[in-house]
Amino acid sequence: MATGARLFVSLLFILFAWLQTIHLCQSASVNVNSYVQDACSVTQYRDLCVHSLASFSNTAKRSPRKWARAGVSVTIGEAKTVNQYLIRLKNHYFTRLRGRNRVALLDCMETFQDTIDKLHKSLQILRKLRSANFKSQMGDLTTFMSTALTNEDTCLDGFEGQRDGAQVNLLKNRVLNATYLTSNALALVNKLATSGGTGWIGVVVTGGAGAAGGSGGAGVVAKAGGTGATAIIFGGVGAARGGAGAVIIFVTVGVGT
Repeated sequence: MATGARLFVSLLFILFAWLQTIHLCQSASVNVNSYVQDACSVTQYRDLCVHSLASFSNTAKRSPRKWARAGVSVTIGEAKTVNQYLIRLKNHYFTRLRGRNRVALLDCMETFQDTIDKLHKSLQILRKLRSANFKSQMGDLTTFMSTALTNEDTCLDGFEGQRDGAQVNLLKNRVLNATYLTSNALALVNKLATSGGTGWIGVVVTGGAGAAGGSGGAGVVAKAGGTGATAIIFGGVGAARGGAGAVIIFVTVGVGT
């Protein structure tokens, strides 16, 4: 009888642990999904945004800067794919194109080369944002992204009114998908611009001379974007209490991460 009771308790414990694991996994999934849903709420092609950027949720979380970088990075990849397709089309299908479609293909190749260049410049700016010249950087960034989108629209315009074959239709669909991704990336960039790109960064220090002099002791970094050891100052204080002596909090303003 006692053996049966112990077995029953063990089974209950295993069941409880299993249910707890499922609950934690579901909670984590909901949080990850909410991050990308929130980020993509400003985009025109929201479903495409969620699908293309969902893998960045764990790292980007609620950081406008990281979501903008993710959007631009994904767009670069798509633009390069389209450019490679344009090159293959020219090498293997050019002689079968009719009328203005030949000229349109060559123009499209040129515009996509410039698009890729502008997207790379955009990513470089996002990697080097500084609070001191944030506005001028964002001005350059939005100009580059807008030019990239205009280039893609220009590519599509070249095939307007022409007789379409299967290859041309496929080309237009690929370019169209690239414009959607670029539009979404631009929306994420605009969200970053309106956020001001700034957020507090707190360093909580504790422990003897470290607390008094601002050096040494234990340090816990807290960032508003949730990318530090903790997302709130109080969390940093709690984590630093294990040290000896007073607790000092240094708060500075920096570009949101």
